[in-house]
Order: sequence, then structure tokens, then C-alpha cells
Amino acid sequence: MPAVETTGTVVAQAALTGGRHLLAVSAPGVARLAAPGQFAMLRAGDGLDPYLCRALPFARLGGEVVSFLFTAEDPGLAWLARRRLGDPVSLLGPLGHGFTLQPGTRHLLLVAPGEPIAPLLALADRALARQVSVSLAAGETFLAVLASIIPEAVELAPAPEGHPEAFWGMVAGLLPWADQVAAAGPADDLRRLAHLPSPGTGQVQCYVQAPIACGLGWCGGCLTELRRGPRRACTSGPVFELIDLS
Repeated sequence: MPAVETTGTVVAQAALTGGRHLLAVSAPGVARLAAPGQFAMLRAGDGLDPYLCRALPFARLGGEVVSFLFTAEDPGLAWLARRRLGDPVSLLGPLGHGFTLQPGTRHLLLVAPGEPIAPLLALADRALARQVSVSLAAGETFLAVLASIIPEAVELAPAPEGHPEAFWGMVAGLLPWADQVAAAGPADDLRRLAHLPSPGTGQVQCYVQAPIACGLGWCGGCLTELRRGPRRACTSGPVFELIDLS
């Protein structure tokens, strides 16, 4: 479906621990079409500086509202973090290819070796609404920082920070329980999933963190190496099948 270009209104905002910000924008045209794992391009200033929009995955999708979770790590994101209730925010979305929650899924395992966690939170909401059991594997400090925005029904599987082998060992132990797996992070981290036993159906989808600049496939800045050659994360992804990454 085509993306919608619109100006939404900030309906909620919060500064979270760890320097993260949650921004909720009323944008009915975008919200009705959006799926977990997709993203929007948000205008990040009043004038021409910063010139480029910011690509942010949806962290919450509900009714007429879309929410975003981010850190104010550059001037554009800092501008978005300063938006207050009633402020306008221009955005284009939904964009990209998102997660597909399979009809037969009953146990969904979310794997977060690091940032971003936003697309997994959106998928957790969608899965819980369908009565799917959801577990989230992530670092214990990471989970503690984000505890206030993780749905209570999600079962948390914390791993010691700074011990990647312990993390992936924990994930391997959870795979027999899952009939679908969704992960998010840098491509090199996600490829480690390919060396673990597959879940019951072998269904593993990965949101690949990539530097999305234009969001429309024009610039090629988000090229991601896949088995069949490089693909643009903004149009072919950001969600890919694990088999394509390995």
C-alpha cells in the first residue's frame, strides 16, 4: 500500500531512563496502514536544517496513534525529543517491509541483542492482542531500563550484560518453546541466530538495523548484504527472513 504523507499532532511524550524518548503522534492515516517492523520518516526540524528526515520504526500501534522510541543522538532527534503536547510533526509512512505474524503462532520469542527494540515492542502488542504467548530475550540491564514500556504480559528472559555467549546460549534454550522468532539488531549479531537450532516451524524474521537516509530506495545508503546480493533495507526490509541473512 502507498505511504501517507501527513502532519500529525503529539498526544504524548516522555523522557525515559537511559536517554530514551517516547513520542506518540496522532496520525490516523498512517496508523491504519502500519505494521510492526515498518517505519516512518519524520521531519526533524522547523527549517531546512537538519535537511534529512529521521527514519524511526514504530514502537506502538493503536487506533489512530503511532509511537516512536529513540535516543536524542543527533540534532534532528533532539528536536523531536523537544516536541510537546499539541505540537505538529510531519511524517511519511508506513514504509518498508514489516513482520508477519503467522496465523498458527502460539509462542513468539523476541530476541533483542541490543538496539533497536522498538519494532519488537510493536510486534509484542500485536501478538498479545491475538492471545499469543510472548517472551523477550535481552540483556538484564537493557530490560530494567525499559521495564516501564514493556507490556506486563511479556515474559522476560534476562541475560548478563557483556556476555554474548551467555545471551545466545539462553536464546538457544528458548527456541524449542517458540514456534516463531523475531529479532532486531545489527546484521552481524542477527546472523548468529543461523547457528542455533531452528524453532518448531523454522520461522525466523529479523529487523536489520541499517542507516536509512531517504526511506524510498533512492540513495542506496541502507544496502544490506543478503545471500542473493545487496538489497535496500528501506524497501526490501528492514525485516528479512533469517535464511536470507545467513
